[in-house]
Amino acid sequence: MKKLLLIFTLLSLLAACGSKEEFGNALIDTIPGLSDEERAVWRIANYVKYNDGKVPPLSLFTKAGIINVDEINKDSILKLITQKDFDTVNSKAELQILIDNYNKAIKKVKAFAKENGNVPTVEDYADIGVKDAELESKIETLHVKIKELSSAELEKISLIEILKILDTI
Repeated sequence: MKKLLLIFTLLSLLAACGSKEEFGNALIDTIPGLSDEERAVWRIANYVKYNDGKVPPLSLFTKAGIINVDEINKDSILKLITQKDFDTVNSKAELQILIDNYNKAIKKVKAFAKENGNVPTVEDYADIGVKDAELESKIETLHVKIKELSSAELEKISLIEILKILDTI
């Protein structure tokens, strides 16, 4: 607990100084007593806090012990977690819950499109990271467009792809 308090204090000081993500990562690297996994989680959270600098590579998620992130969903998951505030993405458990909810909702969309599942709800799209004030009025058209996707396009469906579809509605 003391370690987390120290990290929060240091990152708060960085924010107050108008620091950039790279400076924060350099500071994270010098905090004694953090495991490699904790450092990786904090680097991801630091990216979210500042939304600036180098995009965390897939290997950082692996190093953090976070599962179910791959080349297809990584960019969408990063977009999703940058929608959250720092306090909801600064632990491995919090990040994993977001990722698991994302993947569960994406699977529901895929199953629906293949006519093997229930209709995705606005809440499912929120878990994916879709923030569209008019989603409720667009959802039926969105579903039609998703069902029109080829198998290859459907396999790559993600937050970013759904947002592209929504832009056409």
